Order: sequence, then C-alpha cells, then structure tokens
Amino acid sequence: MTTKRKAALILLLEGLASSGLQMITIRQTVPFVGSSVLCTSIIISCFLGALALGYYWGGQQASERYAKSLVMNLVGSIALFGIGLSYSFVSFFFLSIADITQGTPYLGNPLIHLFLFSLLIMSPLVFFLGQTVPLLLNTADHDTRKSEATGNATALSTIGNVLGCLITSLLLMYFLGVGYSIFINCLILAVCLCFLVDWNNSKTKYVVGATFSGYPEFLVDKMPKM
Repeated sequence: MTTKRKAALILLLEGLASSGLQMITIRQTVPFVGSSVLCTSIIISCFLGALALGYYWGGQQASERYAKSLVMNLVGSIALFGIGLSYSFVSFFFLSIADITQGTPYLGNPLIHLFLFSLLIMSPLVFFLGQTVPLLLNTADHDTRKSEATGNATALSTIGNVLGCLITSLLLMYFLGVGYSIFINCLILAVCLCFLVDWNNSKTKYVVGATFSGYPEFLVDKMPKM
C-alpha cells in the first residue's frame, strides 16, 4: 500500500474512532449525570475544544518528527480509550468525586463532575487524535497544492466522523454493548498504529504488546445494551 493510501485510511479510521469516542462518552456518563441537553453540550464543547487544540498543536510539530508523534499519540489514545472510558473507571471517577464534593456548594453539581471528566479523560484523548490531520499532511505529494491536501485530509476525517457516529451508536452499542464498542474502536486505532510503526525495529513488538496489555474490561460489558 502506498504512503498516500495509508494516510487516507488512517484519516478515515481516526475520524471514525473520534466520533465513536464521543458517543461512548455520552453513553457511559448517563447513569451518573443524566442525558439532558446540558450534559450533551458539555461533552460536545470539550470534544470540539480539544480537537481544535489538537489541530493547532499538530500543525506546530516539525515534519521530521511526524511519524514518532503519530505513534506516541496513538499509543496514548488506545490506553486512554481502553481504561478511561471503561465502565469500571467511569463509575470509580464519578462516585469518588461525588463523595469528595458532597455538601460542597457548586462543586457537588453533577454537571461540574461531568465537565471535569470530559476535561481530564476525554479531552486528552481527543487532543491526541486531533493531531492526526495536520501531521499526516506531511505525507502529501509536493506537487499537491496545500489547499487541496488540507481539503482532502479534512474531508476524509469528517467522513470518518459521520461513519463513527452511525456505526457506534446504531450498530456496536445497540447489538454488542458498550464494552465491545470500546474494544472495537481501540482495534480501529490499533490498525492505524500498525500502519505507522517500524516493524523492523526490535522495540516495536514491546510497544504494541504494552499498548494492548491489561484490557480485560473489553471482554465484559457491564453496561446494559441500548
């Protein structure tokens, strides 16, 4: 597969996983904060804010470091996705912060807890994934206009976003449950990682192995199906 096609596939898959993350975050937090418009607004606002920062930060990286940055971002994304969005961790986070802030004016508001979760757990993950678009622009042919390359990359990522919303909410969570939805979205990011790592490097197998170790949460869905 050519470098250009690899980049296009990574952009599509990254967009798919990004929207899947948003859908799963909304679903996982419903038992603790409800499903009001305010809750959804907080999650979407934090998502878009982190995405914008990711676009900006990715555009500041030196072109010779893009491959290493992409690999490290994907490793961090898979770890955060697998652990931070698991029901065990989400439950621990919200129950713990509710106990800590109990009786405290304003801080005991579940919306504040949701904002903190979105800021501390979801936003770093979106920040990592958001860097994919500007970093992969370095793989565009020199003969391709910058405006064309940017338009193509953004379009592919957005198509992935649309597919991610539909597939995660209408298929994965509905038929398989949240736990397997997390697992499959992490596998999608793992495919992107496999396209980027240098398999001739002896350290690669340790990086990939460490990324996927310790995720038994994927295999047990503790949330009811939608």
